Amino acid sequence: MIWSVWVTDISSWKEVDLPHSSTAALLIHTLLTKLKRKIDLSSWSIIEQNSDSMIERYVEDYEIIDEIWKNQESDSISRFCLNKTPSKYTILLSPDVSY
Repeated sequence: MIWSVWVTDISSWKEVDLPHSSTAALLIHTLLTKLKRKIDLSSWSIIEQNSDSMIERYVEDYEIIDEIWKNQESDSISRFCLNKTPSKYTILLSPDVSY
C-alpha cells in the first residue's frame, strides 16, 4: 500500500510503499531510509493530524497504520506526519516521578 506522509522538517510530502499491516515503526524506518537519514526510531515519530476535530496525536511505534486509517470516519480530513521528536522516550530513560 502506498502512503503519503508529510515530512515536517523539509515541508514536503514523501510517498512510501509498505506491505499491508505495517507498523508505524516500519513507516518511520522506510521514510528515514528514503530521506537518507540516520535510522533512529527514538528520535522520530509519526503524528496523526485530524483537521476536522483539530486533534493531533503521536502514533505509537507498534500501531498498525492500515487500522488507524481504516478506523477513521470516511469524511474526515487527516494526514500522517513524520516529525523529529528528540524527547520521544525521555520518560523511559529518566523517569522523574516526583510529585
